[in-house]
Amino acid sequence: ALGMQLAQLYLSPFDKLIGIIGEAGSGKSALIRGMFPGLELTNDDNGVYIRPLPLLEQDSGFSFFTPHTYHLDIRFENGFTQMSVLADAIIEALHNGKRVIVEHFDLIYPLLGFNANLLIGVGEQVLISRPTIFGPEPQEIRDSVYKSLGYRLMAHTAEDLCEFCMPEAEMARCGHDDVRHGFVITFPDHEPDFDIKDLEQKVNTLIQEDLPVTYLDNNHNRISVITGPNMAGKSTYMRQVALITLMAQIGSFVPATSANIGICDRIFTRVGASDDLASGQSTFMVEMTEVANILRNATRNSLLILDEIGRGTSTFDGLSIAWAVIEYISNTKTLGAKTLFATHYHELTELEGTLNGVNNYCIAVKEMGDDIVFLRKIIKGGADRSYGIQVAKLAGVPDSVIQRAKELAQELSEADITVRSREIAQAGVPSKKKVPKLDEVDLKQMTLFDTVKEDDILKELQEMELSSMTPIDALNTLYRLQTRLKNRW
Repeated sequence: ALGMQLAQLYLSPFDKLIGIIGEAGSGKSALIRGMFPGLELTNDDNGVYIRPLPLLEQDSGFSFFTPHTYHLDIRFENGFTQMSVLADAIIEALHNGKRVIVEHFDLIYPLLGFNANLLIGVGEQVLISRPTIFGPEPQEIRDSVYKSLGYRLMAHTAEDLCEFCMPEAEMARCGHDDVRHGFVITFPDHEPDFDIKDLEQKVNTLIQEDLPVTYLDNNHNRISVITGPNMAGKSTYMRQVALITLMAQIGSFVPATSANIGICDRIFTRVGASDDLASGQSTFMVEMTEVANILRNATRNSLLILDEIGRGTSTFDGLSIAWAVIEYISNTKTLGAKTLFATHYHELTELEGTLNGVNNYCIAVKEMGDDIVFLRKIIKGGADRSYGIQVAKLAGVPDSVIQRAKELAQELSEADITVRSREIAQAGVPSKKKVPKLDEVDLKQMTLFDTVKEDDILKELQEMELSSMTPIDALNTLYRLQTRLKNRW
């Protein structure tokens, strides 16, 4: 009924591009059906997915029926088709005089370069705007709509707790209605067979217990920074989450009593350390290449598994890269993906409370003298130690090395690591400063950036006598120069 009223009041035949903005479950599909009766949605909350996508089949050939209105859910379709392809298809449909209804229009707007004729924001309230050169921008509508998202998530959490505490037979017969900053449980056909006050008391008791739950959502729990000792199980925990998510996406059973796992379009992992010497890539270069691929191709609905980003370079460089990566992911305007981020840079735990959506978790351990016991349990909060020396002892490193490592760790922890490490290093050598002597190998050593210069190849090309070369000689020379260029990086 609301959609029909909005169409009668605000929709014009000249509105060819309709932008719909709102979170999942906000009622966008019902609104679109009311505004455009008979329109077949390409996907909806009932699990209906139309393939191939009609918008991408405009040039498929002659047809007796050509749709006048196309529907497109950008956030869903981005898992199957590149955003640039979707943007081109929208532009082509508009040029052909078709109408296009785009859900999550704020995601495709930067690629289109022009605004919708009619913008509709669906949240606790419905916002309708006809943009001009002065605005509003889709992001402004999105910000207004999403302000109430936190309240709705809290209400849905309380609603889930009600279902958890309610008798199973009653849960199947009750109804749910959303209200502003809350919800209503209704029993339309019968009187409930349990005490409502008792249900309320059970739910309040669970809320007051403040149980530590590790979960990811699209708002306040997007990034979990996981710290803890080596060998405690951080990587195993994250891989387990990735595997369970993958099993859920294909409709498989998962090893849990219950699980609430949303749609995930991609799973990206950066785990382990390996090089690619055949192509001239070091371990750190491989790591950064994978990170670059993740940041460029992940979407808001992706799951990122990042294990110890920045460990292959100096401490401060690695910490700076890891810090910047978390800032980039946490920003919903640049990415905003759900992320598990394991690290030994304990400084990153300071980001909780500073960056929206970042939360600290750690692997619980129990110290017994100089030894540690892994409890294999994820708890809320950040760790302040990695227990690397204890793990080295468990691995069988000689006692003399372990003892010296403890002494150095104690000294380094009492001062700035760079200043103190320099003082410790200088204390073990004669105080007289020696002037370094460079031999011919050092003087002629090629730097890192010399490997990418093409001056020698350009010089060789300039000195070639092309008129005296046979065709086969020219082909061999070209092949040799091309091979030298390929093997330089």
